[in-house]
Formats: sequence, C-alpha cells, structure tokens
Amino acid sequence: MLLIINILTKNILFMKHLKQFLILALFAIIGVGQMWAVEVKDTIPIVRFNGTSGNSYVSSSTGTTNKGIGATVGNFIPNSGQMKVNQGNTSSLNASNFYVYNTQAMPGSITKIELVVTEGTVTNNYCQVTVSTSSACSSNPTYNTSNAVSGTSTRSKTFTAASGYQYFRISWAKNGGTVKASYVVITYEKSSSTKPTLFSVHPFGVPQP
Repeated sequence: MLLIINILTKNILFMKHLKQFLILALFAIIGVGQMWAVEVKDTIPIVRFNGTSGNSYVSSSTGTTNKGIGATVGNFIPNSGQMKVNQGNTSSLNASNFYVYNTQAMPGSITKIELVVTEGTVTNNYCQVTVSTSSACSSNPTYNTSNAVSGTSTRSKTFTAASGYQYFRISWAKNGGTVKASYVVITYEKSSSTKPTLFSVHPFGVPQP
C-alpha cells in the first residue's frame, strides 16, 4: 500500500512540474518575435541651440535634437531662450515670429510635444503645434484653434500614436511682452522587439530564472 501511495505521489509531482514547464515554454514561444511599443523622449534645447550664442535674435539655426534628429529653430536669442513673438499679424504666425520644427522624421509616432516656458504670460497669444506624417512642417501655418497648445509653464499638445505623425512645428505669436523657453520635449512611440527570457526548467524541480 505504501509503495502504491509513493508511486501516486511521485506521479502527481511529476504532472505538476510538467504543467509548469509547458506553461513557461508556451510563454517563451509567444514572446518570440513580438513587437512592443516603447515610449521615447527627445529634446531640442532653445537656449544655445546648436552651439549658438549671443544676445541678439537669430533668424534661423539648423542643428539636431539631443538624439541627433535634424531640427531648425528660428527667431530666438541663444543666451536666454527669448523668443520673438510680437512680429506682424499674430493670427498668421508669420515667419518673423518664433518657430521650431524637425527636418528629419522622428523614429516613431509622435504622442506629445511640450514647450517648456521659463518666462512670459499666456494671455493674448497664438501658440500652436502643427504635425505631419510625411514631410517637414517647414511652411509657416495659419493659426487654427484646433492646433492650439495648453498649459502655462509647459505648453503641450498630445496626439495618438496611431496617427503616425513624425514631423511637428511649434509656432508662436503674441501681442507683446517677453517670452522665454528652455527646451522642447518630443515624446514618441517606436516598435521594439524583445528577446524571450530563457528559463532553466527541470521537470522535477522548481523553475529557476
């Protein structure tokens, strides 16, 4: 009788560990080749962008984001990040006012654009973000309330990754006053393959990582 109980106990333990082994093996198979959305942040410094310096307005400077994506910033003072925002008709966001845009595609879908403002009021302003899926937003846009950003010290605009936007442009015009910014933050999603975690599993023991 004891022998039979012993055999049954061993069989039950074997089946239990075999089940654990099969579950882990299934997870490993499912994980192979699966793509995951990874959130990435990149920045464009307004202060001393592209190594520029000085206390006078720079009409246009071409450089890169911190991750090496081509970008252009215009109508700003490098040493302070002050933006020229009071030129011409504010609602037209003409090219004499501040702007920043990427000249190369972001390596993923843009989900958020943020402009970190260090000085300046938010009344009577026309600040907006325009986006594109296929080409740089180099042309000066007409102000559209649907593209307006929100916030105070950080002006931001969010998008869905499914839209596939890889280009953006911030344009800002304002009815007078001083406005300064330190940098732009671009958040985007990119696909990443993950390697399956390999487990050392013994059918008669506890799975070990």
